[in-house]
Amino acid sequence: MSEAKFKVGVVGCGRVGMTAAYAMLLSGTPTEIVLVDRNKEKAEGEKLDLEHALSLLDGYVNIVGT
Repeated sequence: MSEAKFKVGVVGCGRVGMTAAYAMLLSGTPTEIVLVDRNKEKAEGEKLDLEHALSLLDGYVNIVGT
């Protein structure tokens, strides 16, 4: 059997969007989080920030910033 996958898209990397993404990351529910923002550099920077928290978690979440 294959593992169930749960992909989440967060539109907007402002305060609310990043708080939601961080909370989902900590919950361990999604297997992939996609950050979408009109400023690509901001989305990629926030992706790197979230990836730093991965070492504190039991599971792995793929994070994409675009």
